[in-house]
Amino acid sequence: MAENQNPMPHSILITGRERTVIDGVAEVISCDPEVMEAELSECRIALRGSGLRIENFDSAKGRLLLLGRVNSVEYLGGRIKGASLLQRLLR
Repeated sequence: MAENQNPMPHSILITGRERTVIDGVAEVISCDPEVMEAELSECRIALRGSGLRIENFDSAKGRLLLLGRVNSVEYLGGRIKGASLLQRLLR
């Protein structure tokens, strides 16, 4: 993905710790029942919890709907620039 001059702002809305909507998602890096990691336009983010699953991801709008109990949200720092999906998975 090319570096964006005007990064899309992101927002996170967690409703009842069971339904999470994230806007500004560039790519979903990984998701299992305990951790979901995504790349936003300016950084990466990880949500930890239980029973996590992606209900919907609209890549054109950058909107992700995640279901399952969220226990924590963590910003992981900068984007993984130039790394392929395989390189990111093997880091």
